[in-house]
Amino acid sequence: MLWTVGNHEFNYGLRKSQRCSSVGSVSWLAANVEGSSGFTPFVIKTIAGVRVAINWGDHSSYSILGKAENYQGLRFTDPVAAVRKIAEGMRSNQHGRRDHRDGSLGS
Repeated sequence: MLWTVGNHEFNYGLRKSQRCSSVGSVSWLAANVEGSSGFTPFVIKTIAGVRVAINWGDHSSYSILGKAENYQGLRFTDPVAAVRKIAEGMRSNQHGRRDHRDGSLGS
Protein backbone atom coordinates (compact mmCIF):
# COMPACT_ATOMS: atom_id res chain seq x y z
CA MET A 1 0.00 0.00 0.00
CA LEU A 2 1.27 3.50 -0.83
CA TRP A 3 0.49 6.57 1.22
CA THR A 4 1.62 10.11 0.48
CA VAL A 5 2.94 12.51 3.08
CA GLY A 6 1.07 15.73 3.77
CA ASN A 7 0.92 18.40 6.42
CA HIS A 8 -1.09 16.23 8.87
CA GLU A 9 1.90 13.93 9.40
CA PHE A 10 3.69 16.99 10.78
CA ASN A 11 0.67 18.38 12.64
CA TYR A 12 0.06 15.15 14.57
CA GLY A 13 3.59 13.76 14.57
CA LEU A 14 5.51 11.01 12.81
CA ARG A 15 4.90 8.48 15.59
CA LYS A 16 1.19 8.49 14.83
CA SER A 17 1.91 7.96 11.12
CA GLN A 18 4.32 5.13 11.90
CA ARG A 19 1.68 3.49 14.11
CA CYS A 20 -0.77 3.61 11.17
CA SER A 21 1.74 1.94 8.89
CA SER A 22 2.32 -0.88 11.38
CA VAL A 23 -1.08 -2.37 10.48
CA GLY A 24 0.25 -3.63 7.15
CA SER A 25 2.81 -3.22 4.43
CA VAL A 26 2.78 0.53 3.86
CA SER A 27 5.27 2.77 2.08
CA TRP A 28 5.08 6.47 2.81
CA LEU A 29 6.11 8.50 -0.25
CA ALA A 30 7.89 11.83 0.14
CA ALA A 31 10.51 12.76 -2.45
CA ASN A 32 11.36 16.09 -0.85
CA VAL A 33 11.71 15.26 2.86
CA GLU A 34 15.31 14.66 3.91
CA GLY A 35 16.38 13.19 7.23
CA SER A 36 15.34 10.23 9.39
CA SER A 37 11.66 10.14 8.54
CA GLY A 38 11.23 6.58 7.30
CA PHE A 39 9.71 7.97 4.10
CA THR A 40 10.78 6.63 0.72
CA PRO A 41 11.23 9.00 -2.24
CA PHE A 42 9.71 6.60 -4.78
CA VAL A 43 8.71 3.04 -5.54
CA ILE A 44 8.80 1.06 -8.75
CA LYS A 45 5.85 -1.22 -9.43
CA THR A 46 5.11 -3.50 -12.36
CA ILE A 47 1.61 -2.78 -13.60
CA ALA A 48 0.24 -4.79 -16.53
CA GLY A 49 3.80 -5.83 -17.38
CA VAL A 50 5.16 -2.26 -17.42
CA ARG A 51 7.57 -0.91 -14.78
CA VAL A 52 6.19 2.34 -13.41
CA ALA A 53 7.87 4.74 -10.99
CA ILE A 54 5.60 6.39 -8.46
CA ASN A 55 6.76 9.32 -6.37
CA TRP A 56 5.31 12.22 -4.46
CA GLY A 57 6.57 15.68 -3.73
CA ASP A 58 4.44 18.00 -1.64
CA HIS A 59 4.77 21.69 -0.90
CA SER A 60 7.77 22.58 1.19
CA SER A 61 5.97 24.85 3.66
CA TYR A 62 5.56 22.21 6.38
CA SER A 63 7.61 24.39 8.68
CA ILE A 64 4.77 26.93 8.52
CA LEU A 65 1.89 24.43 8.73
CA GLY A 66 3.20 21.81 11.15
CA LYS A 67 4.34 21.87 14.74
CA ALA A 68 8.12 22.29 15.01
CA GLU A 69 8.53 19.38 17.45
CA ASN A 70 6.97 17.06 14.87
CA TYR A 71 9.60 17.62 12.19
CA GLN A 72 12.84 18.13 14.12
CA GLY A 73 15.84 16.85 12.14
CA LEU A 74 13.98 16.93 8.83
CA ARG A 75 14.61 19.22 5.89
CA PHE A 76 11.99 20.07 3.28
CA THR A 77 13.31 20.72 -0.22
CA ASP A 78 11.69 22.00 -3.38
CA PRO A 79 9.33 19.21 -4.56
CA VAL A 80 9.84 19.86 -8.28
CA ALA A 81 13.63 19.74 -7.93
CA ALA A 82 13.40 16.55 -5.83
CA VAL A 83 11.21 14.75 -8.39
CA ARG A 84 13.45 15.90 -11.26
CA LYS A 85 16.50 14.55 -9.42
CA ILE A 86 14.81 11.15 -9.06
CA ALA A 87 13.84 11.11 -12.76
CA GLU A 88 17.40 11.99 -13.80
CA GLY A 89 18.77 9.19 -11.62
CA MET A 90 16.38 6.72 -13.20
CA ARG A 91 17.30 7.82 -16.73
CA SER A 92 21.00 7.36 -16.01
CA ASN A 93 20.38 3.88 -14.57
CA GLN A 94 17.60 2.51 -16.77
CA HIS A 95 18.06 -1.04 -15.57
CA GLY A 96 18.29 -0.08 -11.90
CA ARG A 97 16.42 -1.93 -9.23
CA ARG A 98 14.83 -0.30 -6.25
CA ASP A 99 14.57 -1.70 -2.78
CA HIS A 100 10.96 -1.24 -1.64
CA ARG A 101 11.90 0.29 1.71
CA ASP A 102 14.77 2.67 1.03
CA GLY A 103 14.04 4.14 -2.40
CA SER A 104 17.62 3.68 -3.57
CA LEU A 105 18.68 2.70 -7.05
CA GLY A 106 21.18 -0.11 -7.41
CA SER A 107 22.20 -2.59 -10.08
